[in-house]
Amino acid sequence: RSGYPGMKVLEFGFDPDGKSVYLPHNFTTPECICYTGTHDNETLTGWAASLKGEQLKFTKEYLGVKSKKAMPEAMVRLAWSSIAKLAVAQMQDILGVGKEGRMNFPSTLGGNWEWRLSGGELTDQLADKLYRLTALYNRLTVERTDV
Repeated sequence: RSGYPGMKVLEFGFDPDGKSVYLPHNFTTPECICYTGTHDNETLTGWAASLKGEQLKFTKEYLGVKSKKAMPEAMVRLAWSSIAKLAVAQMQDILGVGKEGRMNFPSTLGGNWEWRLSGGELTDQLADKLYRLTALYNRLTVERTDV
């Protein structure tokens, strides 16, 4: 009723029953923002490493991947391909950074908000990859002229 778009956090969606409102096939409106995770979540690489049993099996099947290592990239693609008006991924998740890249541990003091790019990670190759993914799912707002 407030007019704010809903949050759809993909990391919350992978219950083996497939009925979670956080899975893109269950999104009912584009008036939402699809996040791979948030600053309060484990990075996608750390999250994938923690998966076990039926949840791991379901997640691999849903994402169409064979390994945990492939999950972060597949999750970014999943967010971009959703009907959500906006898709957001943390840079740690785009880069495949592990647990060391987690931004925040809720209800704790110290050790939060310390992750930084160390230099060299933002390459032309990464820009091209993100541009192609963004163009593929028609999320472009500005045309890139140097591709």
